[in-house]
Amino acid sequence: MRIGVMGAGAVRTYVGALLAGTYDVVLISRPDVADAINEHGIRVSGKTELFTRVEASADPAALEGCEVVILCVKAYDTAEAAGQVSEAVPMAMLVTLQNGLDNDESVQRTAPGLSSCAAVTAFGVTYLGPGHVRHAGVGDTVIGRMACSPAEARRTGDILTEGGLPMTFADNIRGHIWLKGIVNHCINPLTVIHRCRNGVLLEHEEYREHMKGLCAEAIAVVRAMELTLPTDDVLGRVVEVARLTADNRSSMLQDVDRGKRTEIDSITGHIIRSGTQHGLELSLSSFVYYEVKNLETEGVAKRGG
Repeated sequence: MRIGVMGAGAVRTYVGALLAGTYDVVLISRPDVADAINEHGIRVSGKTELFTRVEASADPAALEGCEVVILCVKAYDTAEAAGQVSEAVPMAMLVTLQNGLDNDESVQRTAPGLSSCAAVTAFGVTYLGPGHVRHAGVGDTVIGRMACSPAEARRTGDILTEGGLPMTFADNIRGHIWLKGIVNHCINPLTVIHRCRNGVLLEHEEYREHMKGLCAEAIAVVRAMELTLPTDDVLGRVVEVARLTADNRSSMLQDVDRGKRTEIDSITGHIIRSGTQHGLELSLSSFVYYEVKNLETEGVAKRGG
């Protein structure tokens, strides 16, 4: 079976390396990253030690023959990437494995005829360079239906599990997406503001109080939207993820450090917009949102991007 993985970051690299032991895998990324992977292969360090050779290309047409395509691009690139998948392999199953709360909307906007699932993971990986990542945190991965049947989503989860990426089927995948989004909302912006790894947030009372405040505001939005989350102890989940990924530098912090655009608009920004639609004032969320946006803008300007 041929499986495609799209994206240039840590999750894409890690997922591609795992699946390459079982399936014919092709990675779609920027030309420089694709060239480096074709020349040097992929190396995973940390909690998983792995080296493998994987086909890589900058051309989405290389997805030809793929039955499953996993989308690991940044949330702001989802719409464009989904359109490329739809054009290259219109009969494939698309699996979004991303941060952000609006990826399904983006897929439906540019690829409404594409079958799709959504997957949510709690594992943590850090980008060290093209084709090299550090596996820093363990965590479960769930998958559920979006634009497909439950049976199709289950089969896709089984395929990925057999390939070395264990997945559990979830009926309430939107609840899992929002729970992951809230976890990211409570951890990632604070790691940027305080320039720290995830675990450091648990070591300072002030940081813990900020996490608690962000969580409370997000829960107010969830209640206003009448969504159901897979746990009642949302703050407990935030703390658990911070502990399990204590050595990890969040993807948002990695982006700011590299002078790149972050996914803050699809995480905290989406929560703020959803809250505003229900008449909620999210003062702490707004504060961290603009702090991260300012740091993002400064980093992009210095990088010249």
